[in-house]
Amino acid sequence: MKIEKRVLPDNLLVLWFSSGFNKPLERDVLPRKLKVLYFSNFSQYNHPLTEGILPDGLEYLELGTYFFADEVLP
Repeated sequence: MKIEKRVLPDNLLVLWFSSGFNKPLERDVLPRKLKVLYFSNFSQYNHPLTEGILPDGLEYLELGTYFFADEVLP
């Protein structure tokens, strides 16, 4: 299931994606106040995390074992 803009609450601080999540994230989908983003250890997520996808204030990012996207994180 794709995450649409303005679906996640603005005050969300921690977000954890399970191993089954593998839809590309788009700009401005993640809340700007998000501090921690986890992808399950065996997450199938393998899409670029280009500029504008991750909030500027993100303090911790954990990617799953299978993350091998070609794009470099900003």
